[in-house]
Amino acid sequence: MNILSNPKLKAAKPALDPEKFQNPDITAKGEKRAHVAFERFKTLWFFTGSLCNIECVNCYIES
Repeated sequence: MNILSNPKLKAAKPALDPEKFQNPDITAKGEKRAHVAFERFKTLWFFTGSLCNIECVNCYIES
């Protein structure tokens, strides 16, 4: 029997209330959401794995 069609298994509850996160400016309760304006990037880091040939003194990877 397919586990998805087993009537003994109950459907899981949704992880989030479907009313939440429908509007980027207003909460589900109708309140204004907090907002912080973007000013600039301080650091832009694209992590593509743990292999790195840059030996930065403060790096946790220790290449």
